[in-house]
Amino acid sequence: EDNVGIIALEEDWRRTIDAALLIGYLVFRFLSNSISSLASTPPEIDPEDVLETMQDFRCNVCGTELTIKLQSVVANEPPKHCKEEMQPLD
Repeated sequence: EDNVGIIALEEDWRRTIDAALLIGYLVFRFLSNSISSLASTPPEIDPEDVLETMQDFRCNVCGTELTIKLQSVVANEPPKHCKEEMQPLD
């Protein structure tokens, strides 16, 4: 009769250990994928996709001014500062 309680206790511990190992494996995979995606280098920029420009921008929140000398043809949005789009200056 004592063996039945010991076997049930061993099965509970085995399930707990299996669950902990599974959760640890999933966390490890998630973190390793996240870190590898952050560490990967971005693709090379084609020099033909960059235009020379002299555009000035100002942040309406704090007043920071920025001059852009080269601008991508692909990403043509104004820069952001203080989580708001900067306004172009004339």
